[in-house]
Amino acid sequence: MAPTPRSRADMVAVLSTEFPALDAETVAHAVDHAVHVAQQLNGGSEDLVWVRAGVLARDHLDVALHRARRGLELPPGAPLAV
Repeated sequence: MAPTPRSRADMVAVLSTEFPALDAETVAHAVDHAVHVAQQLNGGSEDLVWVRAGVLARDHLDVALHRARRGLELPPGAPLAV
């Protein structure tokens, strides 16, 4: 298993390769949201924030990919997950 990215740029790069069907803006939005939520939940180390952010971002991107495959449009600024 690859090490967890520990910066926004690294996480966007890794997730862009994991979700090539999604545009960079969608991936960046998911990472920004996930990092924000992970920081709010932070009860541990900085490493834990990045691990949580990675899990949350992947969940959001899974939903976005599912919607994209079904042809559902997300309006700008809309939450990625329901």
